[in-house]
Amino acid sequence: MQKIKVILVDDHQVVIDGIKAGFLFYNDIEVIGEANGGAELYDLLEKLSPDIVLLDISMPKISGIDVCKKIKQDYPAIKIIIFTGDETEDALFKTLSAGANGFLPKETSRDELAKAIYQVNNGTNYISNKIPNTVLINYINKTNPDKTKVVKTILTVRELEIIKLIADGFQYKKLQNNYLSVPKQ
Repeated sequence: MQKIKVILVDDHQVVIDGIKAGFLFYNDIEVIGEANGGAELYDLLEKLSPDIVLLDISMPKISGIDVCKKIKQDYPAIKIIIFTGDETEDALFKTLSAGANGFLPKETSRDELAKAIYQVNNGTNYISNKIPNTVLINYINKTNPDKTKVVKTILTVRELEIIKLIADGFQYKKLQNNYLSVPKQ
């Protein structure tokens, strides 16, 4: 089994230590490096080849958003999950625009963090379910006149089908009984 290689970037060592301890429960996730800021991260990227960088937004000298943009420019194959205490709409908009593949608040459980890593590693973007749908809808409406392109990068085909049904007036209970239990095709 090939492990998912992760670099952790946060300016608080206790956060890095906590994440590393949480990953001990997962045999297929390996922390291959840690950094307290963007400059340290770039030193690591010259030596290591991570699959995913787990990145905080608020760091000294250079923000995680700027680091995300630079990584996407210089190392486009590396996937980035933003792991932050800043859950504002603005933070989400900026990170998605910078090319992040995932967005999680720091109060995320160990299991959700692992789920995000697996999903992002498999090529699907991940936004925490703690982020209200209205925030994502506002992002789509504000940032891209071609809303279809943005929606397709954030949501799965199945999620798009469910949103369409809701928009057409279906109630959740009816969706749950008639549509949510149907397997994807």
